[in-house]
Amino acid sequence: MEPTEFRRYLYEELVEEFTAVRRIRKFTRNSAVIGAHAEAVVRTFIESTIQPLRVSTGAVIHETLCGDDGKAPQVDSMIWFADPTPAVFERGGFALVPKQSCYGILEIKTSCYSGVGRLMAKVIDRADDLVREGSRLYWNSQPLFPALGVVCVRLDGQTMDSELQRLISQEKAVVLATQNGDEVVPDIDGMITLVNCLSAIRTWALHKAGDVRVLPENRQSFDDVVDPVPPSGFGDTTYPGSSV
Repeated sequence: MEPTEFRRYLYEELVEEFTAVRRIRKFTRNSAVIGAHAEAVVRTFIESTIQPLRVSTGAVIHETLCGDDGKAPQVDSMIWFADPTPAVFERGGFALVPKQSCYGILEIKTSCYSGVGRLMAKVIDRADDLVREGSRLYWNSQPLFPALGVVCVRLDGQTMDSELQRLISQEKAVVLATQNGDEVVPDIDGMITLVNCLSAIRTWALHKAGDVRVLPENRQSFDDVVDPVPPSGFGDTTYPGSSV
C-alpha cells in the first residue's frame, strides 16, 4: 500500500462517524440536532486525542484579564494541564484556567451559521492573551499556533463568511465536513489539520510540564515563576529571575 493511500484510508476512518447523519436523518431532519451530534463527535475525539491533558469550557484567567471590564472571553474549549497551577471553579466540563496552565484553545462551532467566522476570530486572534506561551511557539523548528477554530459541519445552503475564509487560509480554522443532501462528506485535509494541531499542543505541553514552580506570595507575586535548575545535561538551564 502506498503511503498516501494508507493515510487517506486512516483519516477516512477517523471522520467516518460524521457520516452517521444519514442514519440520524431517519429520525429527524432538524439541522440543529444534526449539528449538535457532529459537535459531540468532535469534542469526544478531541478529549481522547489530547490525554492526559484536560479540556474544559469557561475562561482563561490572568491578572491582565481579570477585573470588572470583562476582558476574559468565554472559550469553547481550553486545553490545559494542572501545571504549574490547577484550574478553579472546575465543575463538570466548566473551569477557569490560569493562563500559565492553558496550552491551547479551540473554538468549536456546530455549523457555518451567519457570523461564525467573526465569533471565532474574537477568541482565536487573542491567543497571545490566552495561552501560556502565546502564539509565537516553535516545536521542532516548525511554527505552532496553539489556537484553532473548528466548524463541525457545513450544512446545506450555508456559505463561509470572509472572516472564516481568512482563518482557514491562515490554518487557524477548519471545516470538518460538508452536508450534501442526505450525505455528509468529510474533509480529510481539515481533519489532518486538527490532528496536527492537537498533537503539537499535547507534545508541547508535556515537554513544558514541571519546568516551573510558583513561589509563596511573601517571596514573589503569583505570576512570577522561576525555572528550577534541572539535572546536569537535561534540557536548557534557565536561572531564577528569568522570564518564562
